[in-house]
Amino acid sequence: MSHTARAPLPTRPPRHRVRMPPAPAGGPAGGPPVRGFAVRLGRGRGRAAAARDLTRRALRGGVAGPDAVEDVLLVVSELVTNVLDHTSCDPLLVVCFRAGRVRVEVRDADPRLPVPQHPSPAAPHGRGLALVAAVSVHHGVRRLPGAGKAVWALLALRPTPREP
Repeated sequence: MSHTARAPLPTRPPRHRVRMPPAPAGGPAGGPPVRGFAVRLGRGRGRAAAARDLTRRALRGGVAGPDAVEDVLLVVSELVTNVLDHTSCDPLLVVCFRAGRVRVEVRDADPRLPVPQHPSPAAPHGRGLALVAAVSVHHGVRRLPGAGKAVWALLALRPTPREP
């Protein structure tokens, strides 16, 4: 029986530059290279936690206030967990920083689009996309060329205080 070894996750975010993925209609498209990272997470226990850790390290140094960091980490966790729970694909996490905002995108090869749930108050699951919508400036999904999709969210790094 043959086993294929997976490369371990990097211990810190890669320092390469990536281009901002296409923005949703009405937003700025393209633009100059931005700071960020992309990492293929693979499957298995601890991958969502590893994605949060990589993102937390990328946000160090006062790039964002504590509330904004928690919102970004929540989105990373929810989007990665959705791929792990609902597909058999390895998620690709792409995080891009530009002009006081961060775009979190999780790509996978599964053609099925996510479907927002409407769980009962007692249900333990089904609120992930609603949480993403609640903390993001914009969010959505786009089909990738060939196969698959990218689910993304755009968040403010220094959010203004929320209205009660």
